[in-house]
Amino acid sequence: MKGKHNILLFNRKSVPTCKQGEVVCDHTRIKLNRATRTLQCLNCGKKIDPFDHCWRLAEKGEQIMVDIRHLKAERDKVKRELAELRVKKSEIDKS
Repeated sequence: MKGKHNILLFNRKSVPTCKQGEVVCDHTRIKLNRATRTLQCLNCGKKIDPFDHCWRLAEKGEQIMVDIRHLKAERDKVKRELAELRVKKSEIDKS
C-alpha cells in the first residue's frame, strides 16, 4: 500500500506526557505510519513508542469504565431520591 492508506491520525483529549523545552506536549495528534510501523506526535514531532501509546490508551479506557460505573451509581442514587421526593410530595398533596 502506498500514499495516504499507510498513515492514520489519532486525535484524543489532552493528557500531558512529555516536555518540549518549557512547553508541555500532550500528544493529542498522533500520526501512525503503517509502512514504517512508527508513531509520531504531530504537535511536537516526538517519536512515540507504539506499546507505550497503546498502554496509555488502555489505561484511559479503564479509567473511563470506572467513571461510567460511578456515574451510573450516582444516577441510580438520584433516581431513588427523586422517587422518594415524589412520594413525599404526593403525601403532602393528599393532606
